[in-house]
Amino acid sequence: MERAEGIAAGDYQSLFLEAYDNENDIDVGNSNSYVVEQGIAKFVKRIDIDDFETYADTPALRAIWNPNDPANLPNSLETSGGYDDGQYMKISFIGLGASGDRIQKDYGSGSTQDWSNFDNFTIALKGTGLTNIVELIIQFEDANGNLATRNGIYVVPSGPWSIVSYPFSQFTVAAGFRWWEVRYIRFICGTVVGADTGSWDIDVITSDIKSQFVQSSLIDPLDAIGTPGSNGWSLAPGVITPVATDPREGSGNFQIPVPATGNFTLTRDWPGSGTYAPDISSDSVVRLWVRHFSGSYTVNEIWLTLEDESGNRIRVSGTDAPSFSSLFNVWYPISWPMSSFAYIVGSSFNFNQVVKIELQTNGIAGGPGVVEFDFFQSGDGTVILEDQKDIGSSFSEIKAYAPHAGSEKFYLDISGFGTPGFNLSQKGGANYTFGIKVGGVLDFGQWISQTNVSNKLQFRLVGIASPGSIQTKVSGVSILWRN
Repeated sequence: MERAEGIAAGDYQSLFLEAYDNENDIDVGNSNSYVVEQGIAKFVKRIDIDDFETYADTPALRAIWNPNDPANLPNSLETSGGYDDGQYMKISFIGLGASGDRIQKDYGSGSTQDWSNFDNFTIALKGTGLTNIVELIIQFEDANGNLATRNGIYVVPSGPWSIVSYPFSQFTVAAGFRWWEVRYIRFICGTVVGADTGSWDIDVITSDIKSQFVQSSLIDPLDAIGTPGSNGWSLAPGVITPVATDPREGSGNFQIPVPATGNFTLTRDWPGSGTYAPDISSDSVVRLWVRHFSGSYTVNEIWLTLEDESGNRIRVSGTDAPSFSSLFNVWYPISWPMSSFAYIVGSSFNFNQVVKIELQTNGIAGGPGVVEFDFFQSGDGTVILEDQKDIGSSFSEIKAYAPHAGSEKFYLDISGFGTPGFNLSQKGGANYTFGIKVGGVLDFGQWISQTNVSNKLQFRLVGIASPGSIQTKVSGVSILWRN
């Protein structure tokens, strides 16, 4: 631990967000010292799915986690000895009859759960009295009956509690599976041999939350083509096919033919003279949802070009441009960082007067095929961390201290709530290094005067992920204020 550089002792209050070397979660608390943990770690928000502490007894547990064959694969509530010394669920299997049986949680047809922003399925797990190692299978089912399955989980016959995490990238996912409409979670018993008996003990089911995109503008829902050339979409070469089958958002999506050779350009025009695309000048990411429909192909880059009413043009291309392939068999977001736009015509750009957007491929292999696009949007980056702190009184000065670690791009938003409140948003510099931007000047670790009456402080750590990346690393964030 070291004293944060430039922070002197005095009449300060502090809020620290500390990243630890060997921990994934975040410690948020108050401290009278002004130090920041120097270890490097991911900032990850974690959600608790079930810790089994709220169930009164086994019948109450089975009303939520329902066994399909309680004679051969019963589950029971154990009231002590769990991972955290509390309650946990025991799943016992009794001989051959348990093969293929399941314990299932049903969210209900009208209460499906959105897991699209989660990274993994994490549980506390141990075996008790197993005569052989029997396969445990974890399975999700969406509202349409599609499955996502993780096979090949084998539990030590008898051992201590351990935390095991299964990334969704390790699941076998059916084409069309909708992570945003999960209805069932299942624990399934694999093949039982002979007189195998024993139990799996399960506790503290959690999942890590991915960096969350926050939409500020819906550029186009991609539900209808419109009038090409004067407020609609056009494609060269090929024909856009609007469809209404299983869109990611809204009521429809586009099917775009991927050629065997060459490239394609998808263009949206606005007429100008007061009718423009949404203003994205304050955003940090433009995003498009992509899904494979047919064929086998790889698009090495898809460039994003904007043109304003004065004819100025800017583009994201090269290594900052995303790619997609036929491996994207479920809806998947691809993103263009706003910081990566480069001028190709002119030396200035009016983001509030955009009249044309072009999506142009650069390098196709393995075509032909068909790709689906949906929900073209822009937003405030990917929120790595968001929280509020009630400071209980007004304050006159504020500072943020957050060392930059590596080449990741991110910034810090700080807002005060009250009358009239304020907002300090730092997005300066090519690498979005930390600091607070005031009047166009990037101040790193300097006190910023605020005379507004406010009693609540909100902060957001926002990451601008490189294509294919969802991690942003920092060595700690400290937000200080004083009266």
